[in-house]
Amino acid sequence: MGACALGIVGITLWSPAQAQEQTHWNDLQAALLTEAAFGDQAGAIREYERLVRDLPGDHAVLPQALYRLAEARAATGDFDGAREALLVSIRSGTCASPCQALLGRVQLHLDAVRTLPVQWTFDDSNHGLFHPWELDDLGTVRVQPASETENPALMWDTTVDIRANDRLVVGFKNAVPPPREVSFRMQSAGRRGAIRIRVTDRDGQDYLQPGAASSIDPRGPTTVTVRMADLVPADPGQPPLDPSAIHRLYIEDVSAMNGSEPGPMWYALDDFIIR
Repeated sequence: MGACALGIVGITLWSPAQAQEQTHWNDLQAALLTEAAFGDQAGAIREYERLVRDLPGDHAVLPQALYRLAEARAATGDFDGAREALLVSIRSGTCASPCQALLGRVQLHLDAVRTLPVQWTFDDSNHGLFHPWELDDLGTVRVQPASETENPALMWDTTVDIRANDRLVVGFKNAVPPPREVSFRMQSAGRRGAIRIRVTDRDGQDYLQPGAASSIDPRGPTTVTVRMADLVPADPGQPPLDPSAIHRLYIEDVSAMNGSEPGPMWYALDDFIIR
């Protein structure tokens, strides 16, 4: 009798709405399993798309389905489709950080440099320099004149912080011809700044601007020019940089490493050229 009573108490009664909710979560998990365990990305994409099509806009499963759909589309090379799914999810207000971070990576791929030379004068918003979403607590970028008498530039608001270097990034996708050098003009505001060029190759190996960081003057624009052939391996055991394998180029604010006090800093960047 006692055992039967305990068994009855343990029964969970589902309402029709709860049962339907659980079915949607089960469908999402099944699609994840299809992708991860069986490697069937096409099948997973079809299931994610079905969920996105059938779920109401306020359903708790929808942001997860959109995010997983975007991930799967990006993995198969459909970056435009990934961007579309992410924008829908971001507009819903339920997938801010992970969706924005993935959108940044997708957009970086879509706007990657493929043909050289390129030049960005920032007369409009058509450029390929990005500020990583994961560093938004340190800085932001926008295109606007530094003053009423100056041409538009890329304004980089950042924070000098000993715990992390803020940075801007350019993506590359098998650029032809391989990049030889990067140059730009840059000016800081209020106090002297310091920036460093770093690139990573397709194998994830880092290469750094040799010697001291570039000092950025608040009194007028500083021209920074760095040759790819001069970059040195971050790890002494790495081979020399192969310019044709460059995957990312970073402009890092290393002011904290060069003695600047913590706090706000901004830069104006213009006439950015990769050749």
